[in-house]
Amino acid sequence: MLSGLLLILSLLSIGLGGGAAVAAPTYPTIAPDAVKFTPAVTQFNDASSGWSASVEVDVPGDWAFVSGSMTVYDPKGVAHTDWLKLSDASRRVGQLHTLTFTGSIPNEVGGGLNRGYVRAYPQIYYRSTNGSLYYASSSGYGWYHQVVGDTRASLVAPASVTSGSALRLSGEVTCFGAAGYRAVDGGWVEIYYSEPGSGSWTYVGGEPISRATGGWSHTVLSVGATLDWQVRSYPNSNGCDNAVSPTRRVTAGSGEPPAPPPGPGIPGLSVGTVTQHTVALDWSPPTENTAGIIGYRFGWESESGLPQPSWSQVYGVGIDDPFVMTNLCAGCTYSMWVEAVTANGSGDRARVSVTTTAAGTPPRPPAVRRPSPPRALYGRGGNRKAVLRWTAPARTYGARVNWYCVHQYGRRADRCVSGSRRSLVAYGLSNGRVYSFRVRAHTVAGWSGWSNLAHARPHR
Repeated sequence: MLSGLLLILSLLSIGLGGGAAVAAPTYPTIAPDAVKFTPAVTQFNDASSGWSASVEVDVPGDWAFVSGSMTVYDPKGVAHTDWLKLSDASRRVGQLHTLTFTGSIPNEVGGGLNRGYVRAYPQIYYRSTNGSLYYASSSGYGWYHQVVGDTRASLVAPASVTSGSALRLSGEVTCFGAAGYRAVDGGWVEIYYSEPGSGSWTYVGGEPISRATGGWSHTVLSVGATLDWQVRSYPNSNGCDNAVSPTRRVTAGSGEPPAPPPGPGIPGLSVGTVTQHTVALDWSPPTENTAGIIGYRFGWESESGLPQPSWSQVYGVGIDDPFVMTNLCAGCTYSMWVEAVTANGSGDRARVSVTTTAAGTPPRPPAVRRPSPPRALYGRGGNRKAVLRWTAPARTYGARVNWYCVHQYGRRADRCVSGSRRSLVAYGLSNGRVYSFRVRAHTVAGWSGWSNLAHARPHR
């Protein structure tokens, strides 16, 4: 609810019988915070959502209550006079009047309308004691009351599995619509696991969402440890937000978590022309792991609290460079990204931060470009160690590589070497276990994306 909108009762002079004019008394007023909605934010569900509003009016001593009504405009601007009805017409004189309106919002307001504000306009009429003047609240102002719909993502999995056996995960994605929650019109889900208490999530695969049922399923071929599982959904449907499922823990015997599947490489990404409302992204396909790429996804996340638009659309491999983001706000900061997509899921995102120009200022020159990812990462096992080698980035845009940092899955701290080296030995590993690694480069322009994924099994 947005407070601070003052509803002023305006004079409606209605002549009765042609008598002499009577001086208007003090106007009754509705205080800025006097309209109180219950609940403050309405969450839609399968049935109509009940709600109520109370209005407090400071009434002059010689005024009497006549009638009250509440006009509600839905997010499309359609007026409804029957949603809220006066349930307590207190006819007290010379004191603070509290008038209560109750009713419900029908669920047909859901779907494309469910993320916005309804405007409520109280219209309360009084009469002076001499009966010659009428007053009513003005329709020029109103209180804004937010109504919220939601998208649900579910995850189903057994409570336990045999150590090393396959784990089948399934679920569905639904979004509130005109008939309650309904299946979304397709989209994508990504499946993640986390070692309990680690605070970090590892991507293991993705699946399409059925357009008919909103359902999905995914099988992890080997699970050898107790893990927390989570699914993140990205529906195609208009008016349906991205959603994260509740976490589900699956207990298994001792062993190693499943290795994340190799994904496509990271595209190159930098900022081109920036205006008040657009950003041109210079991008290029990955230089590694390009097999099976069917297209690219682009998106942004706002640092100013604005909602992220739907980014489920996959653009084919022949789209133009640059890719232009539009309908942005002037002077706002965004984290923009691109990812390559295969039939088995998407790769890591290349990200860049950009602030649109403020109103009245000329476009800024493009930012310094970050390096492309290191290439051809290769791992070889030794006795309780893994030897890793890679090739320098294809593009550093004239900047020197300061250092390379290698990330080992399951290990919190990265291992780093100077930019003059392109190899590293990871010590302290267990023989017989498969380890996964990736590497990225750093220049004065910032970090590159991650390289391809490499595996190594230490042995004697």
